Amino acid sequence: MKSFAPTATVVLAVSISLALSAYIKPQAEALGGAKGSDVLGLKMIQETLEPDGCAACRQARDGLCDSCRRAITVLIAMKLATHQQVQLFGGAIVIDLPPNIVDVSTFRQVPDTQEVFIINPKEKNERDEPTKEKEGQDEEENSSSLMKDLSMIVEVLESVDLNDNPEYHQPPSTGSSVDPGGYPRAIMKYHFDALAHDNSAQLATIKSIELPDNVAQFTEPPAPQSGVTGGAGGPRRTPEPVTCYGQQSVSKFNASASESHDVHIWLSLWRLNGVGNNGRGTDLVLTFNLPHLPTTNPAHFQRSFEYTRRIFHHSARSLRIVDWTLFS
Repeated sequence: MKSFAPTATVVLAVSISLALSAYIKPQAEALGGAKGSDVLGLKMIQETLEPDGCAACRQARDGLCDSCRRAITVLIAMKLATHQQVQLFGGAIVIDLPPNIVDVSTFRQVPDTQEVFIINPKEKNERDEPTKEKEGQDEEENSSSLMKDLSMIVEVLESVDLNDNPEYHQPPSTGSSVDPGGYPRAIMKYHFDALAHDNSAQLATIKSIELPDNVAQFTEPPAPQSGVTGGAGGPRRTPEPVTCYGQQSVSKFNASASESHDVHIWLSLWRLNGVGNNGRGTDLVLTFNLPHLPTTNPAHFQRSFEYTRRIFHHSARSLRIVDWTLFS
């Protein structure tokens, strides 16, 4: 069999990748304390940079230029300021969420299939404390205030069977004559409408749906991790989620429709085809709910909206299934 020696370009790319990994972890620990490396999704920080390094990195003796070192430090500081890694369902799932959250199950009964969090109104993120650079800024700019009405839910559900719901039925085909995105969009709409029903919403509108490049999760089981073999509970790759954003008009405590307010909703769906529920599959759903209350200052809400949108997309990208026996 003919063997091929790796090219200089490949060797250089590997060298830079190793240099990035070696530099990121101690920087995270220095900035975030002993648990800094646990808080960070190191791979996500690394992927934010050029995977093969910049031109200066390719000339640097140790594989990283000073500019990229500074960029890494800034990225780590930003991530530590806005996220922490949270273990869900006993550590079976991990996800990045804001650092100043409260587990609702500590003071209210929550179903075993849900993890629910809100922002702690009494706890101010230490990174939000005033500094000389922040003097004169309005207190509402801190992250706790921007997210004070936000709730976050992760839920494990049995996969929706659209054959049982004619209103949403779409063929799960990826043939050339069928829109390959139609089936995942229909499933996403089902979950959004189910949430609207639970909220007793007078109006529910999906504004946008984003599909991953690969929608095979809707017709095939999640792929096993590279080099790993095992049964249904064996390690697999967490698929990329489908995400949507929409609004629902909701009234509190059975108030009249005239007293309703908009709730901005971001939703991510991981379709675990054939995993769990005796082979019927699992729908893993992440929901961010941000109410727009009539008393909210419009400019402040706009900042809250943009901040929440960024946090949601980061959280959705960060979610990883660690223990697949959760669904057994």
